[in-house]
Amino acid sequence: MVIFGVDAGGGVTHRWQNAPGGAWSAWTPLGRPAPGAFGRPFPLVGRYGKLVVFVRGTDGALWHTWQSETGAWAPDWVSLGGRLASDPAVVLSPNGALSVVARDPEGRLTHTWQRGPQHGHAWHGNWVDMEGSVEGRPTLLVGRDGGMVVFVRGADGGLHHRWQTGTGGPWSGWGPLGGRLVSDPAVVLSPNGALSVVARDPEGRLTHTWQRGPQHGHAWHGHWVDMEGSVEGRPTLLVGRDGGMVVFARGADGGLHHRWQTGTGGPWSDWGPLGGRITDDPSVVLNPSGALSVFGRDPGGRVTHTWQRGPQHGHAWHGHWVDMEGGLTRHSTDAVAP
Repeated sequence: MVIFGVDAGGGVTHRWQNAPGGAWSAWTPLGRPAPGAFGRPFPLVGRYGKLVVFVRGTDGALWHTWQSETGAWAPDWVSLGGRLASDPAVVLSPNGALSVVARDPEGRLTHTWQRGPQHGHAWHGNWVDMEGSVEGRPTLLVGRDGGMVVFVRGADGGLHHRWQTGTGGPWSGWGPLGGRLVSDPAVVLSPNGALSVVARDPEGRLTHTWQRGPQHGHAWHGHWVDMEGSVEGRPTLLVGRDGGMVVFARGADGGLHHRWQTGTGGPWSDWGPLGGRITDDPSVVLNPSGALSVFGRDPGGRVTHTWQRGPQHGHAWHGHWVDMEGGLTRHSTDAVAP
């Protein structure tokens, strides 16, 4: 695993393991975008299996750095321009191209991308207005047919989305999905090809909608279901080792809580507490062993961490939170398991 954060000086810093379950490195700076970094970095694995990191600069532009095929980091951060008023959301398309969306200062969705392999994956060079009236940070992912799907919380408090038909295909218009949201949505693609969404509602409870399975043509459920809880911030949603979804949320008590499905489309558990004292939204990854690891920021601004133990321990949770040190700015940690 690799964890990234923004330090108090506006630089990006990271720690990593050299092997699954291995020892962690010390915090190591990755340099500072020229104007300084702001918000939460967005790391992901690029087309060579190497890391790419995006972050919003204090100038409002998007900045990025990357590893080469040898694993060496680029010597300097490079700006991709733009006028961003939210942290970016980034995906790797099946053709190996990266695409970015964010909210602009006028509250509209803005988008840039790498062109396909026939163009050497060069960046498009401009930002394109995707319209809309957007709150918070958008969520972007690749759907079952290889086309991108973007979800946003609208100014009306409902969920809205646009999608491509196939990789690189044309975009639809905006489609409303209803709901009453006061957090950014968290979305995953289940193994059966259906999309699922969770968010926090105005009463501080988790609310959920989803596409029905392939036997129903992946039509949307049509309603939002109350998943209860007393939730702060944006939940984190991912698919676990058995194909069922797992949702993590920071509770009103400052601790981490989670619910999970048994298998794809299976029943949901009740809420289970995992303790801790976290002051930002959790970052969660699924390790190659099938164990989940969680990172957050504690009230002192330090990274705190808990995890499931490996399969030899039945994936039981560690039971404690471990201080990973570091002095990071608010909402500034994210992790990835290449």
